[in-house]
Amino acid sequence: MVSFHVVALLSAYLLISCSLLASGDPCSNMPCQNGATCRTDNVTFSCKCATCFFGSFCEYNPCTEFGEPCENEGTCQYDSQTCTTTCHCKNGTFGILCEEHDPCASQPCRNGGTCNRLNDNSFHCQCPQCYNGQFCDRDPCADVGDFCGDHGHCIFNVSGVCQNSACECDHGWAGNNCQNQISTTAPPATTRTTPPIQCLSDPCQHGGTCTAAGSSYTCQCLTPYIGKNCESAICDPDPTKILNAVDGTWQTLSTTRYPLYISGLNCHWRIRAPIGHTIEIVVSSVTLVGSHNGNFEVGDPFADNPSLFSTHETSRTAINVTTSENLATVLFETHEGSSGNFFLQYQSVYTDPCDNYICNNGGTCHGNGNIPECQCHPCYSGFTCDIQKPNPCAGVTACGAHGHCEYNNATCSNPFCNCDAGYSQPFCT
Repeated sequence: MVSFHVVALLSAYLLISCSLLASGDPCSNMPCQNGATCRTDNVTFSCKCATCFFGSFCEYNPCTEFGEPCENEGTCQYDSQTCTTTCHCKNGTFGILCEEHDPCASQPCRNGGTCNRLNDNSFHCQCPQCYNGQFCDRDPCADVGDFCGDHGHCIFNVSGVCQNSACECDHGWAGNNCQNQISTTAPPATTRTTPPIQCLSDPCQHGGTCTAAGSSYTCQCLTPYIGKNCESAICDPDPTKILNAVDGTWQTLSTTRYPLYISGLNCHWRIRAPIGHTIEIVVSSVTLVGSHNGNFEVGDPFADNPSLFSTHETSRTAINVTTSENLATVLFETHEGSSGNFFLQYQSVYTDPCDNYICNNGGTCHGNGNIPECQCHPCYSGFTCDIQKPNPCAGVTACGAHGHCEYNNATCSNPFCNCDAGYSQPFCT
């Protein structure tokens, strides 16, 4: 098939030739375009082109010699001094020819995160304080799930520490998980009495009731709180504080004061490692006593099967488990006739996500947290660099019979004619 450029040139040449035969002066109709100078021997003519123009009539410039080079509605502009071209891309595209779509254009980072493009199709979210995850969509409350039940909601950044999460209970409810209902009905005004002087400071916390005892007082605490002022949860250590795993350093979680024979009280601890790490846990011993055994469980909240280890019986054989991501849970559950204790150790472990991950066609793997990502050679794209981009020389016929099209392999762009000996660029004519 004859190319559009060839047809256009032949048509223009025939029109000009007919006109020249009538006038006798080949340059009289000014066939040379774009400021070119027409030269003639009174039989034929040639055009001396101005800088950066090409073609028999100087009709092409660097932006049109191979057709519009810029993709995705990009605009081509050339430098009148060097004749090099530049593509000005629209929002959402980038690359020398505007051939790539910016993965940050859709604003994937949430909660004020900043999107940074890594390569052709991947990005990394720089998250603000207290948020994490690939899209900055996870916070300390999202990590631990809905542990506040139907009568409270999770809050984080407790006492100025982002990783601390706790339950803020609805009016009339109390407890670590807002599981205890407390009376909110005030006595009739006629029966209201002034509390004894020992209780005027309201020393009993978490809904406890103060009673005068000589010159002092006692607190009647609501489950699961204990202590002189009902200040401590009966789970030990305090499960409202998230435990932070340290890379390569074993730490201990154990309890010897597990709640005795309290129906329905669950002690739920959470262990967190840095993003991109997993948690290794060694359960050394579990002791369950009572008429109805409780349950001990190590969980992996982000796994398809969240239970890593679970038992209803006493176990003194060491069990080693590893989470799929950077959060682990430890649950000790009682019934009315059960109690017990346990001892375990934990540490943070980093595994390079690029181990055994293959980036094809010269691509290079980089870890984004615990996610492997490929930085591809410019001529390839895709998650594993397995998609070859279109050949920049495909469809280029301007080099004719005395040359062939080549392109810059380092950028996979800028096609040009490589001419045979004795022929010159730009079109090997």
